[in-house]
Amino acid sequence: MMENPLLFKSLMPFGGEIDQDNQWIRLNEHTPWAALSEIHDRHFNVKRRGKKKANQLILGLLIGKTIRGLSDEGILEYFYENPYFQYYCGMDQFITPKMKKVVHPSLLSKRRHKLGEHCFAEFEQEIQKLLVNHKLIKPDLVMLDATVFPSNIEYPNDVKLMNVVREWACKTILEIKNKLNPKTKIRTYARKAKSVYLNFQKKKKKSVKTIKKAKKQMFQYLNRNIRQLEELLFDFGNQAKDAINFWTEIANVSLIKEVENRLKTAHLILKQQSEMITKNTKSIKDRIVSFHQPYVRPIVRGKERAPAEFGPKAHLAVVNGFVFLDRIAFCAFSEQKELSVSIAKHRDRFGQLPKTILIDDGYSSRENRDLMEHHSIEHSLKLIGRPTQDTKTRYRKTKLRKKRSEVEGIIGNLKAFWNMDKIRYLGEDGAAIQAYLTFGCHNLLKATKRLA
Repeated sequence: MMENPLLFKSLMPFGGEIDQDNQWIRLNEHTPWAALSEIHDRHFNVKRRGKKKANQLILGLLIGKTIRGLSDEGILEYFYENPYFQYYCGMDQFITPKMKKVVHPSLLSKRRHKLGEHCFAEFEQEIQKLLVNHKLIKPDLVMLDATVFPSNIEYPNDVKLMNVVREWACKTILEIKNKLNPKTKIRTYARKAKSVYLNFQKKKKKSVKTIKKAKKQMFQYLNRNIRQLEELLFDFGNQAKDAINFWTEIANVSLIKEVENRLKTAHLILKQQSEMITKNTKSIKDRIVSFHQPYVRPIVRGKERAPAEFGPKAHLAVVNGFVFLDRIAFCAFSEQKELSVSIAKHRDRFGQLPKTILIDDGYSSRENRDLMEHHSIEHSLKLIGRPTQDTKTRYRKTKLRKKRSEVEGIIGNLKAFWNMDKIRYLGEDGAAIQAYLTFGCHNLLKATKRLA
């Protein structure tokens, strides 16, 4: 039994014992802090390392947030309430909010963006090395599957999408107009457009004619507002150059850049909607379904519950219940082309090729069958050609195909209990950051339970 750390001696000066089986005490024993600290420090200038927050504190908060499924504010509340978790985060004395506020919740979001996707990919790799070193993993069998992790957006439709862009355009027009000349009047038809949108949304049953009419009206309002915004932005840009106050000029230039970036997305949405209205079609290449997350694309899955899903598609490898991310992207890539990449990544992770691969028939292709035959890898794909009369072969194939279904339960568990039912981290690399962090924490927690 380990001695009471300093944190608990300050809480129990007259003796007493701590719970050695507490989750955070056991996790602390197996978390590779030295390797994680080195990865963390690599993203900071050497001269500024003394001024930044302690890496164990930040990493501990991020890991705790993922395991507990809390928000940035929620994990800090949990931090102040739980001395065991404070010990996990590297504190040597118990801290309350009145004594000292360790970090602001916004710092966690900033630090995630600062560290980026590659840092959290290395975090997952360090946990994988931990599994190998403790011999918790047998790399002979791997299960592969693809799934979509839905983004945290509203279910899109064209009228709603154009209305969101229109509301942003009207709000920005008002903001810039007030900076230029508050007495100027600009007719945006905001109230009329809002009335059209609400009348459309209130209808329970919407005919094809009603939808087309509403789309055309919203398109016209949006087109007008974007033109008005561009004219205002041009005048505002000229005023920013003539600004006497340096800080006013800087603020104006940053506002112009932000609006211009948003306008690019607005123009793309307008162009796509114009093309769909003109050609009378419901689909278009690289369709934007969210104004605030323009990188999200619809991915057709063909499932009964959700024919199309909106979020990144991920290719996962499952070994002995531990999950590893092979690829995640906001595009509908084919699983067939990912098999060779996953086999190569498996060899990089564990130093050997798998003896058995459990996959569904979506991976079936002549190239993949030849690849697995070349490496003498057993698989769960259907036998091609004449049905075999060998009873043992048929029984073995049926057994493998049944075992493959275990991966569906693991993916369901990640979505139900590890918050992968929604991608909550913003940015194009937000999905990858959340996935690497979640899978790393999932594997770490599972390893800790097996080592108990």
